[in-house]
Amino acid sequence: MVDYDRIRRGLMDRPQTTDELFIRTFARVHAVACGVACSIVLGCGVFWATAALVVKGGEEVGPNLILLAQYFPGYSVTWQGSVIGGAYGLLFGFIGGWGLASLRNLTVTIYLHAVRLWANLSAEHFLDRFDN
Repeated sequence: MVDYDRIRRGLMDRPQTTDELFIRTFARVHAVACGVACSIVLGCGVFWATAALVVKGGEEVGPNLILLAQYFPGYSVTWQGSVIGGAYGLLFGFIGGWGLASLRNLTVTIYLHAVRLWANLSAEHFLDRFDN
């Protein structure tokens, strides 16, 4: 696919340095944005799962979903519990998404520093400095 905006700006003719290529390839994940996205998904998921079971009704409502009460104090398979579960989902979704993005960024940073160090040591013939 041709990127016409880059052609108009003259960026296609300019060769990219290795650092620019690495920066574009291994771009950082915004931890807060990932946390917000995960919190919305998990919060809505718990809320709608509980709400669906409440609407469905029956003698024994949500025997499996009630196990969330072990982790979420105050949660139950009721309308009030769906709101409480949604709030817990928002909280734990944000913590999980933020932690996942931060861990990914840290791992990529360590990896890129290791690659750069290894490239510098091998390119400069590190041991040749000590032959004087």
